[in-house]
Amino acid sequence: MIRHALLRLGRRHATLALSALVLMMACHSSAPTATKDTTPPTTPSVYPGFDISVYPGDALMNAWKQPASPYYWSSYYLSAPCHKPQTSWLGKRATLEGMGWGLAVIYVGQQYWTSADVRGSALLKRSASIVSTTSCTNGLLSAAQGALDADEAIASTQQEGFPAGSTIFLDLEHMTTIPAVMQDYYKAWVERVLRAPTQYRPGIYCHTANAAAIQSVVQASYAELRRTDTPRFWLVGSGSGFALTKSPTASGFTFANVWQNPNFERTESYGGYIATIDQDVSSVRSPSAPAGTNVIRATARTMAP
Repeated sequence: MIRHALLRLGRRHATLALSALVLMMACHSSAPTATKDTTPPTTPSVYPGFDISVYPGDALMNAWKQPASPYYWSSYYLSAPCHKPQTSWLGKRATLEGMGWGLAVIYVGQQYWTSADVRGSALLKRSASIVSTTSCTNGLLSAAQGALDADEAIASTQQEGFPAGSTIFLDLEHMTTIPAVMQDYYKAWVERVLRAPTQYRPGIYCHTANAAAIQSVVQASYAELRRTDTPRFWLVGSGSGFALTKSPTASGFTFANVWQNPNFERTESYGGYIATIDQDVSSVRSPSAPAGTNVIRATARTMAP
């Protein structure tokens, strides 16, 4: 009996010990554990930017830097046939890059407008920034002029310090029809940029109404020169409804890299500075940056998104 009693006592102690062990394990497993968050930071898939014809000043650009405004990049106008004598952007590349701005280099080349084009209310707003001079007329459209204007765009881009691989957007405003002389002009412009030893890339700014026709010609030039890359397109016009959160392909064209709000001239204020701008969205942080970089640099150093 004593033996049986001792056995029962031993079993009881064993049961109590086992219960205590289970309770301790349960308490331990429910206690919060400090772990390091290794989730990488999110990277935007769309980068808002703005287009403004005249340089708005260092103070405004500094005040509008992310995150004070929603914008990551801005236009950067070269001196050009239909944008003279406005040279307000020239010499500002280093300043803007130092602030962290991405850039979209624009060359406003020769235009073809009929009276019907200019009568459109939206076009009047956009074309108001296009300067009509003796160097900007329908009569200058030709392949030879396209090559000459490309040389000017290349020289200006190089003088501003943009590195090889940067994209220069040729600004082609809305056309009711695209005449053969205009096609000759922009085709020659694109091919001259592609052949130049500076290795800049031609891009096109155009209206969605003209986009398919222009893209077909430009893509053919790339193919003729055995290029494996594709031209960048900056489109303006209707789509599924513009918003700063939408991809450029919402413009209705899969080849769109940048999309501009067709409702021009929006007045906005950030950091106490006001400007009237055209809103844009881009698939990359800096539309003119060489492929694989986010902010244009004159050196090899780049800035992460």
